[in-house]
Amino acid sequence: MERQIVVPLDGSELAEHTLPYAAALARATNSALQLIRVMPPGRSLLAFGEPALLDPDACRRWEAEETAAAGIYLADITRRLIASGVVTRHQVIVAEDVAAAIVKHAQEHPQVELIAMATHGRSGVRHFLLGSVAEQVLRRTPVPLLLVRPTGERVESIVYRTIVVPLDGSSFAERALEPAERIAAATQAEVLLIAIAPSIDPIGLAKGEVEPPWRLAEHEPEVACIAAYLQRQVERLRHAGVAARAFTLSGDPAPTIVQFSVEHAADLIVMATHGRGGLARLLLGSVANAVLHQARLPIMLVRPVDQAESFRHS
Repeated sequence: MERQIVVPLDGSELAEHTLPYAAALARATNSALQLIRVMPPGRSLLAFGEPALLDPDACRRWEAEETAAAGIYLADITRRLIASGVVTRHQVIVAEDVAAAIVKHAQEHPQVELIAMATHGRSGVRHFLLGSVAEQVLRRTPVPLLLVRPTGERVESIVYRTIVVPLDGSSFAERALEPAERIAAATQAEVLLIAIAPSIDPIGLAKGEVEPPWRLAEHEPEVACIAAYLQRQVERLRHAGVAARAFTLSGDPAPTIVQFSVEHAADLIVMATHGRGGLARLLLGSVANAVLHQARLPIMLVRPVDQAESFRHS
């Protein structure tokens, strides 16, 4: 069965910033791109009281014209992507709820393995903001969601060389390992696994205060346990033929993850939207949201469905 990457577009150049990133993944993983544009039905405009569209026949004509224009727009992009060597198809969907339509498409097509979209965008139709839709899709998506923040600069091609995966020791967080491993295997990228260890009180250190011995005694075994956990994950990835390294960090989780990614010239962050480490005491879900708002590079978010577990020692 052919694997697909769904790319929702809203007609804006901002939304199209996702295309090079999705196309690079499609080439590497032998997947097809499925471009979709969700258009509101003509009857929905009656709610806005448009004088020229109060007539139901006028609404139907408007819907037909806008749907045809959207099809032409998608067909043009499809031709360009096919010319670049990416299998691409397109579809216009008429629906009231844009996010629900995107999620429904992924649910009804088992070959869809990823949704890729921009964090910002604006269409000409009712000034639809793609960013708000991305947030709604994230809450309900059955597959990983790749979010790309437009930079204002035109990106022609993407090469994935370094992938950062934050872990917190939970099975929730480990769900990010599967797509990261698959992408790394296809692109020969290196996977950098990181975990944020609980840090010594920075306020006390700034004041020159000495941490009590019992705090230090508790801290060291926990850090060692986290490092050992990461190393086991590294060995598993290496056994599968994927280059990997582990890093145990400390500090405020979201800024630390972002700074680490910048310092190591990462091309992608892959992380779960939920998770809780029994030792790191890190709620990864809130961190994922903060990283999404702070990072400039693409982020692939995985929404787990199973229960969290603490760091495993086996």
